[in-house]
Amino acid sequence: SSLNGTLADVFTIARNAIVAPTNGTGQPLVLGDGSAGNPASIGIAVLIANWTGLCGENYAAVATAQVEYLFGPAVPKTEDGAISHRVSEVSSGALDSVYMVPPFLAYYGITSGNQSMLQEAYNWWVKLYRSYLSNTSAGGLWQHTVLGVNGTDKGHWSTGNAWAAAGMLCVLGTLKSSSFSRNFEGQIKDLGDWVAEIHSVMYPNLQDNSLFKNYAVRNSEPM
Repeated sequence: SSLNGTLADVFTIARNAIVAPTNGTGQPLVLGDGSAGNPASIGIAVLIANWTGLCGENYAAVATAQVEYLFGPAVPKTEDGAISHRVSEVSSGALDSVYMVPPFLAYYGITSGNQSMLQEAYNWWVKLYRSYLSNTSAGGLWQHTVLGVNGTDKGHWSTGNAWAAAGMLCVLGTLKSSSFSRNFEGQIKDLGDWVAEIHSVMYPNLQDNSLFKNYAVRNSEPM
């Protein structure tokens, strides 16, 4: 009962997410969201609820449906397999997708004993996103959104770089703590290096008031 009380808010989020009707959208979590990635951020709550076995709902099936949706035909992909942030068109970004999806996929991998899903979290949503968004001319800061027709923003959004770093740290922590950690030593190192890269370029842009500007680098506003 103490566990149930501690996780009450998590269970509420998970239950509210899975009882909503799909309305034919195919989106198991958060219907009608224009982002393919944002709804997956609730996935960890769903997986925790399933793990406890206290809630009496089929959380595992909904989590699996969310994974199948992300990798299925409803979500556009780039030619090299990067999963689009938007449902309406191929779009690599926004940066916050790196926080919304890879931690869920990694957590899904360890709770289901699916080692390949840990690799998917690293490959499709971190490594490939980085190949599109990391800007070598800006020292490794990530651009907000590239590709697509609508809403492209090649500026170096400070909050977005924080989303990317936090998402990579979540995946790193999950990989490092998993029973498969020895198989992912290279990926763990990569993730740590990529987070450090963002930090090393962000912090020189810290202002005297200890705040970052919305776009970290001058002349990096939306384009």
